[in-house]
Amino acid sequence: MLIGPLLSSFLTLFMGLRQLFLISTVFPILSLVVFLLWIKPREMEESRMDNSTETEKGVWIGNSLTQVFKIRNVIALCCARATFALSMGVFSTIFPVYAQSELGFTPSLISLLFSIRGLTNFLSRMPAARLSDKIGRRKPFVFAYGIIIIAFILLAYTENSIFLMMIMALYGVGWGMRVVPSTALLSESVKSEDRPVALATLMTMFDVGVTTGALLAGFTATFISPPTLMLICAPIMLSATMIFLLLSKEIVNERTSTITHTQ
Repeated sequence: MLIGPLLSSFLTLFMGLRQLFLISTVFPILSLVVFLLWIKPREMEESRMDNSTETEKGVWIGNSLTQVFKIRNVIALCCARATFALSMGVFSTIFPVYAQSELGFTPSLISLLFSIRGLTNFLSRMPAARLSDKIGRRKPFVFAYGIIIIAFILLAYTENSIFLMMIMALYGVGWGMRVVPSTALLSESVKSEDRPVALATLMTMFDVGVTTGALLAGFTATFISPPTLMLICAPIMLSATMIFLLLSKEIVNERTSTITHTQ
């Protein structure tokens, strides 16, 4: 989220988007080559045998999923993450078009804005981990959502590129700050054997939310202006914050730092 937009900002200065898309295919190809060279078949076979052993012991995904969704913290976190991702899907869909067509920004400048968001997203995660270890998971998470709500309101009313850079930086802080406490709270709320399913479920909520947000933006952009759509994201995020506060509870135990790079 930092290097990709930053590289795009540089490359679009002297090449078109079609050429940029072609160059982008190099990265997944390289990652596939690295995967094939580094991941040994023997290791995958051992992992497969371990999984089959766990299945024989009765660890079924269906049962784990049922147990996971009986926990209020899991429901609260899934609702909050899906709502955040929905708002992000709306923003990511309409903002580049809005910035270029109505604000007159170049593709390079738009990419730079997204790279700034990626930078503060990255930088805020470690301090958020340390803070959540000291004061608990819920307070930093709610504070992060408050930052994002403010960012959406400001994005809807700001047209100056310098101010937009600062707002995108604020957006990135909120994004990064919410990741660590949410993942840590989820890990503390479920049994160790249910943790993989719980984490997979939480990450799936992000995909569901982004897809829904992109579809929502696509269908409504013809009769709702982009600033209004971004403004609508604020009360949506606020409702998710209220649901989280009502359903979730702090898990009191000995905490260790949980720094994660999930979405």
